[in-house]
Amino acid sequence: MFLAERIRQLRIHKGMNQSELVEGICSITYLSRIENGKIKPSRQFLEKISVKLDIDLRYLIETDTLSFESTIQDISNRYRLNNSITDKEVSLLEIHSVEMHSVPTLLQIYGVLIHFYIRNQDLKNAERHFEKSLKLLPDRGLEYYPEDSIFYFMACGNYYYNKQNFNKADEYYTNADKLLDEEEGIQRANLYYNLSLVKQRLSKNQQVSRQYSLKAYELYNKLNYSSNIISVLITLGVQYHLDNMFEEAKKCLEKAEGLIDLADSKSLLGMIKYNYGRIYQGMKEFDKAITYFEESLKFNNNNGKEKVYSLRGLIEIYSELKDWNQVNKLLSEAIQIVDNLNLSYLYVEIHGLVAELFKIRGDDYNYEKEMQQIILFAQENNQLLLVKKHSINLANHYFNVNAYKMAAKYYQKALRIETKISENQDQYVSV
Repeated sequence: MFLAERIRQLRIHKGMNQSELVEGICSITYLSRIENGKIKPSRQFLEKISVKLDIDLRYLIETDTLSFESTIQDISNRYRLNNSITDKEVSLLEIHSVEMHSVPTLLQIYGVLIHFYIRNQDLKNAERHFEKSLKLLPDRGLEYYPEDSIFYFMACGNYYYNKQNFNKADEYYTNADKLLDEEEGIQRANLYYNLSLVKQRLSKNQQVSRQYSLKAYELYNKLNYSSNIISVLITLGVQYHLDNMFEEAKKCLEKAEGLIDLADSKSLLGMIKYNYGRIYQGMKEFDKAITYFEESLKFNNNNGKEKVYSLRGLIEIYSELKDWNQVNKLLSEAIQIVDNLNLSYLYVEIHGLVAELFKIRGDDYNYEKEMQQIILFAQENNQLLLVKKHSINLANHYFNVNAYKMAAKYYQKALRIETKISENQDQYVSV
């Protein structure tokens, strides 16, 4: 990559516009001419902006990309071990993410950057590097570099999981699983856990997802990874709850709660409170459920994604209690959040509640319109279980209002989706 493009890429990575970068250094016009390749920057200019961009000058001006490959490998190895990386190292990987490196080096760069940005809830930058990786990495032959490909595949799985495209996440995690030889290391434990999360989303019956969770739990215990043990116990609680095994679910949450350091694990405690709410909601003990959902909101007030889950639970309860003032208030808040987040699963779930509200009010026109839109949206985003669920609900509605042709259309859609889901599940019968 030309020096001008390196400067531009780093400026964008740091979130600076041209004016911010050159303040106190030079004019915007001078920088613009450099970035457009019209003039070469002076040594003095490069020294000053390297300080502003917080990167070693050598990283900025060195043209021999091969000389950096051992450094990139060291960064990648350390990051895989403990998720440790400095800002300067992120900047170095940013520079080299569009250079013509060897395949293993590109896998290391993209694996770390995608994983890093997902961990920091920066989906925009994760997407930027995922798209670049598709352009620069070969379509075939990545299995010849198993160590680097495994971490890259897992990072891509995390990317799709955060986008709530669970089928694509499952595809990438399965690719990693095929290449991973180790049976008892942290990478295997993490992969089992990630697979448990996507299987949970892709199947109504949670037997398979629980098997993966239990395998992850066993390995985390052996490796003494306490925070991971807590996370997998919470996940097991969810999976037992989804199969209406409420007592088993509560035992898992109680065990997780007993392991938490209250000073350091507010987000985990918020997840536990939310899942207690879901359990008591399933048991129809609404007063307890409301209390737990409201407690979880206190912990997740600054986390839009987790907050919506709690709001959804409260909306469902207040709808059942026919407290429409609370439903309208909470639904407005949830819609505002999901419409600003790129989370397809939650978007469909919340707008499904909007549709149900139209139906309760007897507004068939807007109910049908909302349902058709969310079914189309769910299908475009590969949310197969949601497509099936809402197609059946809409088909039942059309049948009840004697619109038999439309009912048949959506029953057929549900049947096609069920066939596709069954085909996907047949690939993962054994664990």
